[in-house]
Amino acid sequence: MVAAGDAFQHYFWGENNAGYDALLTNMKHGVTATKEFHDILRERANYEEAFSKSLRRLSDKTSSVTAVGTFLPVWEVVKKYIDSMSKIHFDYSSRIKELCSDIGSYKIEATNRAGKLRTS
Repeated sequence: MVAAGDAFQHYFWGENNAGYDALLTNMKHGVTATKEFHDILRERANYEEAFSKSLRRLSDKTSSVTAVGTFLPVWEVVKKYIDSMSKIHFDYSSRIKELCSDIGSYKIEATNRAGKLRTS
């Protein structure tokens, strides 16, 4: 009769250590997926920052508009709204960049661990 621990080893590792190869493959895919996720988040942060800058330029244009009469309060509301949205997108961009930094550190760590595992 085969002990429970021995059965696991037999079925998991399989012939010629096929289970170990499966673990290495999964680790490699994990590193690749982390890199792709990092790249997409970094690109998203860049888009958010660019959009924020565009909104700031648009807000500057509203400052130079000469509004007279009852339309002046409308321009003030529009300018405040655009300024607010610009700040929100800039803050969001900053938070995404912080997350990218953490994911970048994890990516380097995972790559190093995978390299050590392959060489051992």
